[in-house]
Amino acid sequence: MLALFLLVGSLVVSQSAKPKETVLPAAGARIPFELARTRTIPVVKAKVNGQGPFAFLLDTGAAGTVLDEEFVKSIGLELGAEQPIGDPSAAKGIVAHEVAVDAIEAGDVVFKGIVAVAMDRKRFDAGEDLKGILGLPLFAENLFTLDYPRKEIAVAKGELAADGTEVLPYDADGPLPRVEIALGGKKILAHIDSGSPSGFGFPKSFLEGMSWKEEPKVVGRGRTVNNEFEVWSGRVAGTLKLGTIEVADPVVKFNDQFPFANVGYQALKDLAITFDQRNHRVRLHSGSAVERPR
Repeated sequence: MLALFLLVGSLVVSQSAKPKETVLPAAGARIPFELARTRTIPVVKAKVNGQGPFAFLLDTGAAGTVLDEEFVKSIGLELGAEQPIGDPSAAKGIVAHEVAVDAIEAGDVVFKGIVAVAMDRKRFDAGEDLKGILGLPLFAENLFTLDYPRKEIAVAKGELAADGTEVLPYDADGPLPRVEIALGGKKILAHIDSGSPSGFGFPKSFLEGMSWKEEPKVVGRGRTVNNEFEVWSGRVAGTLKLGTIEVADPVVKFNDQFPFANVGYQALKDLAITFDQRNHRVRLHSGSAVERPR
């Protein structure tokens, strides 16, 4: 059964959402993206079962493919078994449906045999003609690079070699990769989340006892499929470390709903990030990924 929850613009489902087969040219493929008009989230064009192309959010904080329910019906797909979705809070969840997709084609890459989730996404994609979300497991069989400076994604055969610097191991116990962040003498695992417009986000409990350069204050509200909550922001005194990346006195955001950290667009926008899901490694490279992954 698919377990799904949506976090401040990021969707998480179980890893059963990997495609059964990926067809990729030997030289790999590079696919351009644009940022959504209303959010700093990458948008790519893809065909579904030969129809399209259509626009989809590309979200590394999503562990699955999520389609808009009306879009699913419009291209002749059937809604399957009901699946409850929600976030990790105690709020009551909502119902979505499994959808069997024969193929998704993005550029020169074809993903075959995908189990997606369909839900009503109108309130999340208001003002934009977006048909859903493509998540990280879609690229599970190959190296996947999100290259912000070049505004393109790259899919390639191969693996990342551990180097102890730019290439980091990640925790794969949960539905999404989590890398270690150090701040104020503490360490925590964090999602690398292209679906989040923020920079560094933490659970409120992790920041207790920190020294502040700028005291936290409420800066807005977050929304999930079944919950709303306050979002706080402040500037911590100290150095944040993520691999070779160091940020002095970082601005951080936090809430009291979720037990994990995440790294979003404001922290990623100058990087090329490569995921090696087979070996549980991620490469964070400052600037464009000029060379193709080995």
